[in-house]
Amino acid sequence: MKFTIRDLFLVTMIVAVCVAWWLDRSRLATESKVRGERIYEMILQNEGRYPRPEELSPPWKAVMPNSSPPGPNGIFR
Repeated sequence: MKFTIRDLFLVTMIVAVCVAWWLDRSRLATESKVRGERIYEMILQNEGRYPRPEELSPPWKAVMPNSSPPGPNGIFR
């Protein structure tokens, strides 16, 4: 049985896709576990209840810019 360069390339690509998929799944599982632990710690800190949105610190709060809209003819006030 002869193997061509094309066959070796195909096997290499399949292995590379499988390894990339496995690494991604492992990373997602780790992140999910860490987030679950953080949520559990937050619940314990808040005496058994979920924190309200206003109790969360940034990055969950959005800061809106304080700028005026353009006036007529594109002139800013």
